[in-house]
Amino acid sequence: MGVKKLLTTKERPEYATWVGMLQRCTNPKNPRYYRYGGRGIKVCDEWWNSFENFYEDMGAKPGPNYSIERKDNNGDYCKENCVWATKLEQANNMSTNNLITYQGKTQTIAQWARELKQSASLISNRLCHGWDVERALTTPSNYKMIAWQGLSMSLSEWARYLGKPYATLEARLRRGWSVAKAFTK
Repeated sequence: MGVKKLLTTKERPEYATWVGMLQRCTNPKNPRYYRYGGRGIKVCDEWWNSFENFYEDMGAKPGPNYSIERKDNNGDYCKENCVWATKLEQANNMSTNNLITYQGKTQTIAQWARELKQSASLISNRLCHGWDVERALTTPSNYKMIAWQGLSMSLSEWARYLGKPYATLEARLRRGWSVAKAFTK
């Protein structure tokens, strides 16, 4: 298989990323257009005109869990502003994130929650109810946090994250199932 064929084949996952990027920025019928083209986000000329140029600049996806991310969420799609990133990495760069500064360090609520092994929704609710940042981040919770695959969340957060009913996960854990088995069956 020649290099030219490899770079232009529609079966490559990077090709689907490239097409999706173009659609989000140019097609008002795309359901996510309002977040991209509707906000003035564009694709640079080099990438707009050529999948090969896009692939040459971005390279292959590091793995199946990666997608394209703009480092500056308000910037265009171009070589200088784009990287391959996981969903978790991208979640930290959303324009809807609330950044919290505590002890000179600024992070999203989700990042603080992971670092402090707290529930992100608990921290968010505390802040919404007028708690100061220090109290919201440092007051221990009564929720049992469950660690799995490098993340630590309450059972209700895991249920939302996994798209599974809370009652199902709770019943499985009560029966003595391992966390991995309860979350993946």
